[in-house]
Amino acid sequence: MEFAVHREAEQAELAVDHALSMKPLPRSLDGVRVTVMGLGQFGGGLGATRWLVDRGAHVLRTDRDPEERLAKPLA
Repeated sequence: MEFAVHREAEQAELAVDHALSMKPLPRSLDGVRVTVMGLGQFGGGLGATRWLVDRGAHVLRTDRDPEERLAKPLA
């Protein structure tokens, strides 16, 4: 039991350290080159791509599925 409590405390400390070390996202990504791998059948990759483009990034999108399978998610 003592080990489990120690492990949970250690994980919480790591989470706090990680949160404190994270830098805020810049408002602009003008000129930043980004590759989005996997557009996804549910549009998650497409949403990420739109978000990046809206902030000025140059985005390369890739997916292993053929265009025909991506037609519906990209509509």
